[in-house]
Amino acid sequence: MTREGKGDFIMRNRITKILAASMMAVILTMLTVNVYAETVTETEPNDTMETAEVISANRQTPQEYLNADNGNTYVVKGSVASNNEDWFEVYLTATGENYFSINSDLLYFRIYDAQGNPVTGVTDVTDAAGKYHVYDLNYLSTGRYYIRLATTSAVSSYQFLIGNPVYRSDKVERRGAAVSLSSSNTSGEDRIDFISGDYPSQAQVYQILVGGVTMSSASSIEVEYIDSSNTMKSSGTISWGNFKVPLSYGYGLNDDYIFTYTYKSSTKRFTPSYTFYYVYPILP
Repeated sequence: MTREGKGDFIMRNRITKILAASMMAVILTMLTVNVYAETVTETEPNDTMETAEVISANRQTPQEYLNADNGNTYVVKGSVASNNEDWFEVYLTATGENYFSINSDLLYFRIYDAQGNPVTGVTDVTDAAGKYHVYDLNYLSTGRYYIRLATTSAVSSYQFLIGNPVYRSDKVERRGAAVSLSSSNTSGEDRIDFISGDYPSQAQVYQILVGGVTMSSASSIEVEYIDSSNTMKSSGTISWGNFKVPLSYGYGLNDDYIFTYTYKSSTKRFTPSYTFYYVYPILP
């Protein structure tokens, strides 16, 4: 196998230097749940393809991330000097998601197949915080692959995952329209439009909080999830301000939500507020 020099790498990335003490918090940050990944530290000797350190693919799911379940999480961290390289071997399946997510400073890398041929066609993205890059490997077939890391600086630290993407969570708050209920107007609707918004790709809502309405204001609150063609995809009942949404429902942030309030016993007028909590992958 003929290996290119560091200056000939197909992929050359200069990524913002991050203090080692804060790197874990950057890779897996969650606003509502504290998650600490299982981490493996690089072990020498792994300076060649033949001595590559065998690692596992990261297979943490969005639900496991929300549950702080790290049983399928696999993060690799280490450092590489300018006078050597770090190599890793990983088995990937075409049926799973495959991304290479790396956080590093002044690092060069390349991925090879089992025959030593460099993988091509990789595209990347920097997340909103500008801290690491993600590369799409979903076109790869099932098999073993090799990751080669190197640097031109004296020493470069790194942290990466390969397999399922890195997940994060966030929330968005929306103010609703005024709702009036009375004996002659026993039902009121409030529609929250997300279709025209700019939200992370594949974001999934896992909790909805409703404020500004009490048990004395309405007898029930129903929520319907409506897609862009105005078709109801699913519905549910909010248990007084807190609706926990199973990810299997597929509630996203690219469609609309209709909240229906039912009259209870006396005339009421209120203005609801909504907080949507969601989980999303960092993708190219």
